[in-house]
Amino acid sequence: MISILSVAAWFGTLWGRVAIGAGAIVMVVGLRACDVQRQRAIGAESVVDASKQKGREANARNDEVRRRARQPGALDRLRRDDATCRDC
Repeated sequence: MISILSVAAWFGTLWGRVAIGAGAIVMVVGLRACDVQRQRAIGAESVVDASKQKGREANARNDEVRRRARQPGALDRLRRDDATCRDC
């Protein structure tokens, strides 16, 4: 059987040090990949939140326009507005 002392002695050799260095590099690259993934998820959430907020604002404007259109005299207001009825 391999004893703990022989494993510890192996890490003191050149190949043991290479293995430790390679393991450290793999660990750092893996941590960086996890961080990039997390940052992209946070960015995607902020884009979705901003889109939902714009949708809520647009719905509020549309509700106001619909409310004003249901009031009496809406057709006359549209006819007097140059932006909506140029030929009237």
